[in-house]
This record gives sequence, structure tokens and C-alpha cells, in this order.
Amino acid sequence: MSTDQYKIYFQKLVFERMIEDIPSFINDEIHKLEEQIRKEFEKFIGEIVQVPPMYSALKVNGKRLYELAREGKEVHRDGRTITIYNIDIESIEIPYVRFKVKCSKGTYIRVLCEELAERLGTVGHMTELRRIKVDNFDLDYAIKLEDLEENKDKLPKEISDILVSKMIKLNNSNESSGLD
Repeated sequence: MSTDQYKIYFQKLVFERMIEDIPSFINDEIHKLEEQIRKEFEKFIGEIVQVPPMYSALKVNGKRLYELAREGKEVHRDGRTITIYNIDIESIEIPYVRFKVKCSKGTYIRVLCEELAERLGTVGHMTELRRIKVDNFDLDYAIKLEDLEENKDKLPKEISDILVSKMIKLNNSNESSGLD
């Protein structure tokens, strides 16, 4: 992978304390709120500094942050420069916002969601996250594992052997964990 790696995510954000009573909130006010959300998203475009969350795999003094967080510890994390190339809002249905982000490597989408909510004077969290592209690897061109397994006899032997070994490992791990 290149160091200029970019990713595209699809996510759904829910605001927890946006509007107490939506039915009484008149359409004009909802429209103003939607415009405010759009304007705040635009402010994230470009290079920004983002502080990694405690629940992340980054290491501090040789220990992963999520391990420290599970111990109830919080440590200082330096902000990191990331790039948001594009944010495409797919829908706003208060209190939900569905959007796609094209961003640089090292971007924490859940932090982006929390920061947006904070800028709007509320609390929010991500309810759905799907990585749909990393550099040239695009979910639109992905093949389901089941389809690969069904057509393994049409694949070169080396790939078929790898597929079979991965399927055996996957099946064994599901059986041992009770995930059938």
C-alpha cells in the first residue's frame, strides 16, 4: 500500500440530544438545522488535526491505547494531521445523518462524528461504519467468500489451496466459538 493511502467510509451518525420533541419542531427550524449540519461538515474539508481516541490500537510507551482505556487509564495523545478530501451527505433525517467520507490514512471516523456533534452543541455517536474503499480496493468489486468457494475449481490451484485453507480455519473458529 502506498503512504498516500486514502479510504472511503460510509457511516451513520445519530445525535442524542438534538431536539427534545421533533413533532413540535417546525419545518423551518429543521431546515435551518440541516443547513447548519452541512456548513459544519464543510469546515472539516482539508487538513485538520485530530486527537486519536483512547480506544484505538495506537501505542504509547509500548502499550496499546485500548489496553490502557480498559484499565481505566487515560493518557495524553498528540493530535495528528489528517486530510478529509470530501464529505458527501447522503441524507439528513434528524436525528440521523448518513454520509460518506474520503479521508487520509489515520483518520478516526468516530472522532469526526463526535466533533461534528460537539460543534452543533450536542452529543452524537456513530451507529454504522463501513469501509467501502482503500486505494484501489473497492467494495463494489468484492467477491463474497461463498461465491469464491462455489467456484474454487475455476481458480488457479495456488489460489484455490489458499481459499480452502482459509475456509477451514474460518469454519473451525466458528465452531469453537459457538458462532454457527
